[in-house]
Amino acid sequence: MIGIIAPYSDFKKEIKKIAATMNIPVVVEVGALHSGLAKAKKMIRKYGVKVIIARGVTANFLKTKLEIPIIKIDVTNYDIVRTLYKAKKMDNSVVLIDHIKNYKQIDLETISKMLKIKIDLKLYENECERQVKCYSFW
Repeated sequence: MIGIIAPYSDFKKEIKKIAATMNIPVVVEVGALHSGLAKAKKMIRKYGVKVIIARGVTANFLKTKLEIPIIKIDVTNYDIVRTLYKAKKMDNSVVLIDHIKNYKQIDLETISKMLKIKIDLKLYENECERQVKCYSFW
């Protein structure tokens, strides 16, 4: 059984759809950092998960806390460009919320110029900051 820690609920829905069409048994939970760890431990205990897929800093964190293989999915500049291009159709100004460790990995200045879009970057260090920054925009 494969476990997946999704960063948000729409991501979870997409993964479940894809896994179902491919007949791949997966357990998918939404979480990041410590909440992701709690969900991963539950997956291991309850479903016998043997490998976990996660993104970015959550994957790095899980690697330090768990003894099963963790597969890390990196977010690339291309992923950001594609997402911001879609967002630009709704507004020329967007907010991007990301972990502080990813700050230097994405060339937001160039992306902003290419897409002619204003990017307001909000960085977080922990889950509490992440939730505050995410929910303060709704």
